[in-house]
Amino acid sequence: MKNKVELLLRENVMLFQKKRVDLIHSCLGMEGFEISNESVKAIYDKTIVPMADITAANAVLNLKEGCREIIQNLRGEVSLEFLKTLNKEIARDDSFDWGVLRNSRLFLQGTDYVPEIPQESDVELKIGEILKLESDTEKALNLFCYLLKSNIFWGRNLSLSFIVANKIMIEAGCGIIFVEEDKIDEFRSMYMAFLDSDSNKEQFINYVYDNCICTDRVDRL
Repeated sequence: MKNKVELLLRENVMLFQKKRVDLIHSCLGMEGFEISNESVKAIYDKTIVPMADITAANAVLNLKEGCREIIQNLRGEVSLEFLKTLNKEIARDDSFDWGVLRNSRLFLQGTDYVPEIPQESDVELKIGEILKLESDTEKALNLFCYLLKSNIFWGRNLSLSFIVANKIMIEAGCGIIFVEEDKIDEFRSMYMAFLDSDSNKEQFINYVYDNCICTDRVDRL
């Protein structure tokens, strides 16, 4: 799988900064929050939003910290410890526990699939295997899929998957992964099919590769 673009690190960081509100909005929408892009931007910018849902506002601010975390740790190792730190930021006060691997079964809405209880050694091994793949886009998309399906934490696993995958994409100048608002329903359908059967993984990866990677060059914010 080839990288779709070769951006300078500065260009890719600027692209991420330009699209981060859209990324947060799409993640929250796929996680069941009903909040407009305008409200996400206002909360992100710390503008007062009348009648804003406290839970949604907290989720926006947590994801803002998650986005900041990956920019501050560019070139840092993508490891289980880093994932724990990131989940601690984005799931704070918003899940059963945050920053620790779940130790019980987790039931997901919309599917009969029940992810296995994660073991630290297995997660570390899988991350290591994925990071040995040839292209950076391939690494990002496979880690994205692994985290989406394994749901290693108690909450915010979908958002975590996007943010971690984008850390790899940004560092390598490969663009960013995010779902446009008009593609959310289609993405969700493909995602659910992937959860239901591993045989749909390749189709899901190809869909994300073809439809959910932004490669725009940004000269200024």
